[in-house]
Amino acid sequence: MIDPLLALQTAIETVLRADAGVETAFGDHTVRLYDRVPEARGVNIFPYITLGENDQAVDDSDGCNDTAECYVQVDVWSRGVGKTEVKTIGQAVLEALDGADAITAINAEMDDFRIITCRVDRLRYGREPDMLTERCNLVLRYGVAPVT
Repeated sequence: MIDPLLALQTAIETVLRADAGVETAFGDHTVRLYDRVPEARGVNIFPYITLGENDQAVDDSDGCNDTAECYVQVDVWSRGVGKTEVKTIGQAVLEALDGADAITAINAEMDDFRIITCRVDRLRYGREPDMLTERCNLVLRYGVAPVT
């Protein structure tokens, strides 16, 4: 089986950039979504979303199953006072990536794979050690199978 993580990451990025709820949650800011955050000397790049770690576990216990469990981490970063901004954007990201409509949207962006299951593995909000930055850490687990 070809690795589905790249297809899944690309589809997730497309869905997040097009999602009206995510755009609304950013308010007056442009939706910023990075695989790698650019250096921003003296420029406020907050809030933004990053695509973090990805893992895959292939269940081949029966010798013929091509289903993979893919773990996708998405982080929201904010310097808004309090947790309102990070939680608002975090909730919008969660709604864009979890549930039947989200699965349909992500599947529409993938040619060779389809999501068969989705569940939230972790949703955590916290303050970073710099004591200025708030973070939403979201990990989703997708069961992905090749299109046959």
